[in-house]
Amino acid sequence: MTPEEKSLDSQSSKKMKRIESKKRKAVAFLQLAKDVDAVEASLDDSDNEDHIQTKKQRIPEAFGNIASFVSQEKSTTRSKSNSKEVNNTILSGDALLELRKTLREKQKASLERAKIFLTLDDLASDYGAMLCKESPAPTLPPLFMMDVQHLMLYAIQGNISSYRPRWCKLLRPSKISGVVVIVLDGVGSEDYQAHPECFSNIQKFFEMSIEMVSPAEYGSSVAEELLYVPLSFREKLQLKKNSSGKQEQCQLINVEPMVPIIGEKALHTSHVNVENTDETKETGEMSEMKNLEAEELPASDRFPRTHLLLSTSQMVIEGFPMPSLNTNTDFVYSKEEYGTVTNQSPMFAVDCEMCLTVRMKSELTRVSVVNEDLECIYDTFVKPEHKIRDYVTKYSGITKQILDPVKTRLSDVQKYLRKILPDDAILCGQSLCGDLNALQMFHPYVMDTSVMYNLNGDRRRKTGLKRLTSVFLKRDIQENASGHNSIEDATATMELVKLKLANDIGFGDCVIGGALFPPEEQGDSDHKSDKLDDPDHKSEQQSVMTSTDGTKDGCSSGTVDTQSKSEALSHRQIIKRKKSFFHNTSSSSYKSLFSVIKDVKKTAALVDETPVVQQHANQDVVAIESDCDRTSKSLSKSYVEYHDFVYTCFPSYKKEVSGSLTEEEKKRLLGRMDKRLGKVLKHTRVGSLVMVILSGQSTAQNCQSAKTFIKVV
Repeated sequence: MTPEEKSLDSQSSKKMKRIESKKRKAVAFLQLAKDVDAVEASLDDSDNEDHIQTKKQRIPEAFGNIASFVSQEKSTTRSKSNSKEVNNTILSGDALLELRKTLREKQKASLERAKIFLTLDDLASDYGAMLCKESPAPTLPPLFMMDVQHLMLYAIQGNISSYRPRWCKLLRPSKISGVVVIVLDGVGSEDYQAHPECFSNIQKFFEMSIEMVSPAEYGSSVAEELLYVPLSFREKLQLKKNSSGKQEQCQLINVEPMVPIIGEKALHTSHVNVENTDETKETGEMSEMKNLEAEELPASDRFPRTHLLLSTSQMVIEGFPMPSLNTNTDFVYSKEEYGTVTNQSPMFAVDCEMCLTVRMKSELTRVSVVNEDLECIYDTFVKPEHKIRDYVTKYSGITKQILDPVKTRLSDVQKYLRKILPDDAILCGQSLCGDLNALQMFHPYVMDTSVMYNLNGDRRRKTGLKRLTSVFLKRDIQENASGHNSIEDATATMELVKLKLANDIGFGDCVIGGALFPPEEQGDSDHKSDKLDDPDHKSEQQSVMTSTDGTKDGCSSGTVDTQSKSEALSHRQIIKRKKSFFHNTSSSSYKSLFSVIKDVKKTAALVDETPVVQQHANQDVVAIESDCDRTSKSLSKSYVEYHDFVYTCFPSYKKEVSGSLTEEEKKRLLGRMDKRLGKVLKHTRVGSLVMVILSGQSTAQNCQSAKTFIKVV
């Protein structure tokens, strides 16, 4: 057969397939028409109106008003005697085309709208798989205001956003016409549950809601959490480059929290937009910030090590244990109080090995800690509280013979680590979140080699420690047939961190376009590798290792209550300790949310109390001060119609509830707030993403979680 004949045959075959496809569709529509007629005919047999309505619901709603198309083409009047003729009714060509057109229009209209729905089941499933404790039912991880911020950024920036919300899914963010955020300050989830009748407008307007950790629980506010965006690794790298493209030390700004700890005086320093650093310097406002550039770096570091610390958002996304209300109640803090982390803070690499217990969860069976000098300062086996089901020796290196004589328990490990770690210690690890969950410990200052290194260009796909060590350290690990060695893994992790610090923040990270291989003159790294292979050096390491009963330096192997001292802390002290996890002031640089909005050429309006408005006075935002709900309502009603982003705070309840109010007075305040909120909601543009946030509260007498309502109108 010639090529021309093959081409004609192919075209003929495709044409026949199209004809057959049309025939199948026509048959399907005919069958549907018969079904509709059958339902309508059966409706004539009953005089019961309720029964008729029930049967009508059987008509497929997904195909719209098909009955109207069918009725237009009936050639005879339907009756009981001629039902057979009715059932054989056939749609004409014009009616069929009109039906297809209507279906296409409905489908097109659906694709023109943004949609949002919760994904809590998937989130709980992923979190449950990561937990190292028994969970009889799927457990949601704690959600924070930065989770709301991630949704806001995705709705504002679309697919160029660095974050995706983990607790919900937003389809077609480009179709969002505006974002409206309304904060009911001081109102908590318990207020909503106790007085549902006071929130009629919220209940009528919203179908989806989720409880979150209140920022007040760690001395912050909703405005502070939402209106400042932490810089990504890529943005920090861009700050390091001058106009000629040469590397220079990055200027890092110390960001102070706006909200004081309860019982303390308000702080006068404020957030500073790092994108406007040069302008700030020129206008003489440098007195309002602390520049960490002047801080001396260790000789081996080429840039501030605090740049590599994970931000709060990154810690949440990566699954690190975070202290919050009524979650992880059996976890302990690595220190009772934390110091300020600096570029001189010591680093410690941690690696844990786990075995599978009868709870079908992995539990800690070994932990090793290595310092910056690559010395193992702590190594011990740990006996789980529950019977081991599978030692997973191929990976853990743990056997029954090793673990049987061990008396050290998890509480002993926690006690010793709390003793040896400084209050500004930086913990390093490969997927360190798993190690801290196994240790059941909170720690605020962390580096993760699975985040700072990336060889595939996708943040969701992590490169393993074995490959990273092979590529960057030029040696193989985890080759022992008897399983992994936690000292070896911790040592490799520390070397990778130090190698990163010896180059630049983009080194080894494909996502931000960094170099993938170290310079040829990496003699120090090779020397360290040789040192590790030296038997004398190994023996030196073994001399500082703990025995399997965990009694190094007089540390008793008996069970200790590590929470006893925590329970004696005052409410102010508890908030101060938690703040270390959420206000990592020396390591995080921020930019204003309004600068992000400006970059995508959208307009914004801000209605809040004076301190918040003053923070953003130099931004391209319509910022109006409001000290009462009435003013906030009046301004917001017009702003939501004309601006792409509107942030509004209703402050009255928080001011009033601080006094001694009766339940009736509280209900009256809540009802008035809800009524004013309803008037703002009526003016929102079609296609807007609307979020109402109950900020929650935290006092020595009462702690209430926050609650967020979401909807695309």
